[in-house]
Amino acid sequence: MENNPLVSVCVITYNSSKYVLETLESIKTQTYQNIELIVSDDCSTDDTVEVCENYDIF
Repeated sequence: MENNPLVSVCVITYNSSKYVLETLESIKTQTYQNIELIVSDDCSTDDTVEVCENYDIF
């Protein structure tokens, strides 16, 4: 039986709406499948939170 431990990827954002999609896409295209994605935002004043909420990771 193959052992695939959970890997947590933490993304910290602050006013990064221009770049966060590139980060999320990079995570999505990883070959390792057992990934937990955690996004934390530090009170962005741009639309970073909305971009992350609307992103379809699966």
